[in-house]
Amino acid sequence: MALAIKPNKCCYLCNVHLPAGTAIPLFTLTKNKEFTGKSCFTADSIVLSDLLRSAGLNIDTAKFNASKPSSCKKSARKVVNCSTLFHELESIVKDKTATSNSQSVKRLHGNSPSRCTPDSKKTKDIPQG
Repeated sequence: MALAIKPNKCCYLCNVHLPAGTAIPLFTLTKNKEFTGKSCFTADSIVLSDLLRSAGLNIDTAKFNASKPSSCKKSARKVVNCSTLFHELESIVKDKTATSNSQSVKRLHGNSPSRCTPDSKKTKDIPQG
């Protein structure tokens, strides 16, 4: 009777050996409080591959038919922290863009030499007759 030897599992992201019970799955939900407690994650669970995709890194699930790639906690932490940073930066940029668009419209009227809005200029130009 031959014993089935399991290959050593390594972190998909950094190739470090994963001791038993420490692997964080890439393609299935994880409910680890260390990862789901971040401010931008409202769900009780996350999928690391989804976070990688949101940062523009595509991992093809088709080539992992039999094996289930996992990550070490250190790499998973890095993915979560970077994803959190990108989400925070994205919201800051969106807020600044929305604010600058509304300020630029107001500034155009304020910088007018006559300090008049376009509507009030039209009424001045109409000859009264």
